[in-house]
This record gives sequence, C-alpha cells and structure tokens, in this order.
Amino acid sequence: MNNNIYVDEFRGTDELYCAEILTDDNEVSGGYVTDTPFKLAPVAEITRSTETSSETKYYDNAPASTINAEGADTISLTVPVLPISVLAYITGKQVDEDTGAMLDGQAVPKYFALGYRLGLTDGTYRYVWRYKGSFGVPDESSQTKNGGTDANNQTLTYTGITTQHKFAKALDAVGNPTPQKALVVDERDGKAELGDFFETVTTCDTLQPKEAPVVSEYTVTNTLSHVSNSNGATKVSTGSAYTGTLTAEDGYTISSVVITMGGVDITNEVYAEETITIPSVTGAVVITATATTN
Repeated sequence: MNNNIYVDEFRGTDELYCAEILTDDNEVSGGYVTDTPFKLAPVAEITRSTETSSETKYYDNAPASTINAEGADTISLTVPVLPISVLAYITGKQVDEDTGAMLDGQAVPKYFALGYRLGLTDGTYRYVWRYKGSFGVPDESSQTKNGGTDANNQTLTYTGITTQHKFAKALDAVGNPTPQKALVVDERDGKAELGDFFETVTTCDTLQPKEAPVVSEYTVTNTLSHVSNSNGATKVSTGSAYTGTLTAEDGYTISSVVITMGGVDITNEVYAEETITIPSVTGAVVITATATTN
C-alpha cells in the first residue's frame, strides 16, 4: 500500500483510445485478445459512474454485516462530432462502401476496450484501460445559426462490464484468477512503465514495472588519515575493476582500514597486504584508512 498523502485534483484529460475485442473467454492464457488500439477522438470531458448497491443484515437486533455489490460502469465522453465511418464502427452499424453512408438499421453488437488519461493538478496523469464495454448511439442536437458562437458536440456513452477472461495476476482470496473491469495506474506513484500504455490494451497481466535507472559509474571516496592511495580516481565505471595500494606516511603504520561498496562492508573480501582489489564495482566505494605513529 502506498501511504503517501497527495492533495491533488483532476484537471484535464486526453489520449482517448479504443480497440475492438476479438476474443474474450474464460481461459487464463490467451483468452483476451483485442485489435490494435486507435485514437477515437479528441476529448473535452470524461465522467464515470458505477452501479452499486448495499444492504445491511441484522442479527440479534443489531446490524451484523453489510453486503455490497457492484455493477456496470457508465462512461460519458464529450467529443467533437465523429465521422460517420467511426460512429458506425463503434456502434455496430453498417456502412455502404460505395457511398460512405451509414445504414442506420439493426446494429451488430460489438465490444471495445476503452483507454484514456485523466490529468492531475501536480502535472502527472492517471492512466486507464477499461477492458470491455459497448458504445451507445449518441444523441444529436443542432440549432439554427444566430449572432452568437453556439455549437454542439456529442456525448458518447460507453457501458463498461466485466470480462469473461480471468487474469492471472487478479487473484481472489484463495488464489484463483478472476475477471476484471479495468486497469487504473497513477503516474505519480512512479512504479509502472507507462511509455507504451496505449500502444496495446495494457492489462494487469501485461503491465510492467518501471526499470531502475542504469548507473554508468559510481563515486570513489577516500577518507584517509596519514595514508595515501595509489589510485586517485574519484569515479569508476559500473562493472569495472578497482585496484589501489594504501601506503602510510613515513613514521606511521596503517592501523585501521574499512572499505564499503553500496553501503556494505567488503573489507575482508577485497583488502589484503595494503592492496585493494575489487573485481567488479556495483556501488559507491568508500575507503576509510587511518595510520598511527610507530
């Protein structure tokens, strides 16, 4: 659980994508397949509501348990007027290939995944893929031109439901894969790789953790008292070897040597007979040596 406390609000939305679902069955492996996502439209507003119900059960004259249920999601998308070809495709209507006209008859049911981003006031985004749902036919409204600048956009309604497919990473209380409705990721948490989030329909099974940044070199710090180090380098490349010889000043004898790498004491492994030999540097090196008078 992330215990960070954020004081942010939603501000902005973009990257509205959808992808037709080609396969959705209850197989854990290969049971959820979509087409390549495409940019649906510029988006002005996204709102979501979820059907919920709750009932309290009473025993021995007192409330003893609560039963909660969650139903479908309703996503409202405010967009510009869609091209007929796009509108027909997402609503399952037929298009006359010769004339480009939409034949507004009986629709063929289709299901789509829906992706988008919600902006936050800290400059980061909340990334969302809703795994399965269908689009309703939007209302249309247009008024006569007058002296003003009024114009009407469209509101698409997407009804999101649960997949048949059971996701391997979405486990119930006894460890069984379960169906899901959506994947929601906060960029500000900094844990997930989001660069290709909309290139495919990203699911909980395909989302990857962000790789740790590759460190090309580490620092070498010498803290020496009446001791010199033959290797004066202050940095060393990751994975490279490091060697150095410690020499006490005239009239002094080395009495204490401590060598750490990445905060771990490695003195016994890398120091012998006044020589430091580190086969492969994997962290910041700190060499502390003290010499005392003879």
